[in-house]
Amino acid sequence: MDSNVNEFATAITDEAGFIRITVQGSFAWKRIDGLLERIYAECERRGVRQVLVDATAIPVALTTTDRYTMGVAASARLDARLKVALLGAAVTIDGFGELVARNRGANVGVFTDERRALQWLLPPADAPLR
Repeated sequence: MDSNVNEFATAITDEAGFIRITVQGSFAWKRIDGLLERIYAECERRGVRQVLVDATAIPVALTTTDRYTMGVAASARLDARLKVALLGAAVTIDGFGELVARNRGANVGVFTDERRALQWLLPPADAPLR
């Protein structure tokens, strides 16, 4: 994993049809901004539109204001053509940040279960691509 003080430690792996970005470290707004920029840059570099962000190692209780701010930042920084599933610890997930981001055009889903995140992220194998 690579890291500096303004970024989460990240590990990026290519998976079948998507990239997985696993993050670790303490919560900080500069790190959130850096992660959003990294998601976009890695998708552009790899020619991928689906991303699973595994943030389960960052179990921080967020305020409603934090969730709102994250939703706004995600919608501003992520290209609407990207589909991003965020996998988080139950303490960090309540759906409000996801609602804020989606209402502003971001294609994001927030999950506590990886299987459900992947079902949302990836189309069924026999479904026609849209």
